Amino acid sequence: MINILIRDVPDVVHAQLVAGAEAAGQSLQRYLLHRLEAQAAQTDIERAIGEWTSLAQARAASTDLSWAAADLIGEARHERDNHVAQVVDDARR
Repeated sequence: MINILIRDVPDVVHAQLVAGAEAAGQSLQRYLLHRLEAQAAQTDIERAIGEWTSLAQARAASTDLSWAAADLIGEARHERDNHVAQVVDDARR
């Protein structure tokens, strides 16, 4: 596994993170790892949504499939929400 060091964290930010970890019943390290995992998952989902949207827009430009873009975006958002909910649920355990 890779280690990450973050320098110059403001005291107020550190206090908020510690409070969040305590509220979740986790060590600060575990809490931060789960937050990073959730952010990485969100970024992957947003990238996929962007790709699907681009594909749908290209299809709509050549044909009348504008409804397909809305369906693809709706599906991607649903998948994102489910994934984020799972990551958050796992972080709370």
